[in-house]
Amino acid sequence: MRELLTVFRVPWWMRWARSIGIAETPSSKIAGIADAALANDVRAWAASLAASGTRTPIRDLGAAVVLALDLKTVHDLAVEVDPFLCGAVALDLALRSRQPQRSVVTARTFVAVDGGWQLGRGPQLTASAASIVLFLAGRGDVPSEAPRSTSSP
Repeated sequence: MRELLTVFRVPWWMRWARSIGIAETPSSKIAGIADAALANDVRAWAASLAASGTRTPIRDLGAAVVLALDLKTVHDLAVEVDPFLCGAVALDLALRSRQPQRSVVTARTFVAVDGGWQLGRGPQLTASAASIVLFLAGRGDVPSEAPRSTSSP
């Protein structure tokens, strides 16, 4: 998670340097942040991006969403991610996914019970938007089947 937070703060060429092992990951500044403060740091960074009015590439958005979901899952922190936003990230991850995620997306249709979106082909598998994104990002197993909501608008 600290590596993802480090990635947000560097240009593309530094990301490349980190990917081949010639730069520090995570940065010493990020490594020094206490676990409990990570969520606040991510929120502050996201707020600064939103305030700047600049467009954010879908890969950066995806990395931020996965980081937030990781923080929520691993550290049980109060981080909320819009399930509809997860749909955009899930689509990007599915298009760029590797095996085994790609084979699951081509064999099943993920239906986000909390997001109003679906992705894939084949028999439907209902799950939370967060669990679908974490699976597509390689952070979890195939999501467990979740019951569909029976409430009507």
